[in-house]
Amino acid sequence: MGIVVDLKQHKLWAIYERHILRLGPILSAMSAAGMPLDEGERKDFAKDLHQQLKSIDEQIQQVIPPSLVPVSPPQGYVRRPASTEGLTEVLFDRQVKKVCSSCGQENPKKPHFKIFKRKENPCGGSTLREVVSGVSRWAKILPFVPSPKGILTYAHFHRHSVPTGKASKGARKETTDEKALLTLARKYPTDLLYPLLLKRRELDKLRGTYVGHYDSSTGRVVGGFPVGADGCVHTTFTHTPSTLRLASENPNLQNVPRADTDLGRRFRGCFRAPTGWTFVARDYTGIEAVLVGVECASGPLTRLARLGVHDYLNAHLLLARGVLTVADVPDLRWEDRDLRECLTQLKRRFASTRLAAKQLVHGGNYAETPFKMWFDHPELFESEAAAAKMRAFYYELFPEIPQWHERICRQVHQTGYARNAFGYVHRFFKVIPWEKTAKGWEGGRHKRGTLQGQLVFEDDAKRLIAFGPQSTAAGIIKEAAIRADEMGLLPMLRLIIHDELLGMCPTTQAEEILEKLRMVMEAPVEQIPLNPEWKMGSCLSMLTEGKMGETWRDLQ
Repeated sequence: MGIVVDLKQHKLWAIYERHILRLGPILSAMSAAGMPLDEGERKDFAKDLHQQLKSIDEQIQQVIPPSLVPVSPPQGYVRRPASTEGLTEVLFDRQVKKVCSSCGQENPKKPHFKIFKRKENPCGGSTLREVVSGVSRWAKILPFVPSPKGILTYAHFHRHSVPTGKASKGARKETTDEKALLTLARKYPTDLLYPLLLKRRELDKLRGTYVGHYDSSTGRVVGGFPVGADGCVHTTFTHTPSTLRLASENPNLQNVPRADTDLGRRFRGCFRAPTGWTFVARDYTGIEAVLVGVECASGPLTRLARLGVHDYLNAHLLLARGVLTVADVPDLRWEDRDLRECLTQLKRRFASTRLAAKQLVHGGNYAETPFKMWFDHPELFESEAAAAKMRAFYYELFPEIPQWHERICRQVHQTGYARNAFGYVHRFFKVIPWEKTAKGWEGGRHKRGTLQGQLVFEDDAKRLIAFGPQSTAAGIIKEAAIRADEMGLLPMLRLIIHDELLGMCPTTQAEEILEKLRMVMEAPVEQIPLNPEWKMGSCLSMLTEGKMGETWRDLQ
């Protein structure tokens, strides 16, 4: 009862009743309905994963130096075994010495090879050669296991600098997590092991968590999806994220491989609607980018986010490079119809360069550092400096974005919490550092270098900047799900995936259901009033895109 009192006192009871209690039965109904699984497709996918992992393991064994290959027993058999079947002669206590190729002297200095004019040097002009020595014993060769210990041993053997991570009591120790392997792969591009390990981990996670292991002896798939007696996968929705975005578990169907990758397409192809039924889905168009425009109080940015801000930025980047002329660049004075048509044509013409612009918008909106942009997408940005230059260009085009970053950080630096459009409250501990000045304690700024005068962001700053758009987007999709229930669409709903409602219905009703989903998802959001000067209505309304298909993969 004390919790109820506190929720009411902080004006959170109403949203708790609607977005937790009211939404609960809807989420439970979707979990109970489940996603129908195509066992044949799943089995084929499991077979492919099994073969790919087997191939990667074979490649890993080939790149491991002989001295790092594990053997049994560790020092070999001192005496020759009665049977050497399955055993190999291995050189133990291996030592490599550099000696003169003529006289055999170990580690001679440069004068040893000098050719004298007045006297003869028998080793003059000779070279160094390596002599390998050791004890040959019989042993069983074991496969190299890519465990953290094995990876560190390999890195140390090649004298690679291994990244460190936080350990207990503030100490740091070497780590082999995904970020560390990415760092090693980019720092040592000629090394073959690190890319293989990254690919292996990706496939192994997909196999273990979702698809399952293919047992070639029985021809069955073991593990992976927990499949119900009805042949469907039933995920469980949770409110675990601190932003109150929806999550799911057992299995997590909201964090699956991206649909534009081969693995993502194969994964989604495992879910097939029964005969006479079809999957339908409708998702918001650039919802977080639109909400960033609202947070920035920028009408032009909000409008462009609805119509195609990625292509608008890409056009100006191409203009700066001389690829486009001023006449080719869209003008904000145009009507929405003309502006959308121009942006659509630019999207078709410059699909490749658009990818960098898309990443710039997402990363720039959330104050992502140029280093992280380059580190995560080296195929899009040549260097950290190139990413920094492009991000600065984006901020010059829309200066209201960095201004919003500073404004929200300064506000929460004083209050300690932020509240989104639906009333969600999130507390933040460290947004900008405190420093003592003549005026008292103030937020810190850089005092030297290229960042002189700019605000310093602490650990919580980026989480704070992302909180508003992400949590508000979560509130919008929850409201849409509630309206869908009120319209009688609950029996067809299956998943909520961040900004998308996915369902399944008889094929003959697909068009009708998609139209009803459009109505509930594009309804004005009363919690987000707009500036009348923007001429975009009294409240924000999002645009959506509808899709249908026989499988989850075929949604288009």
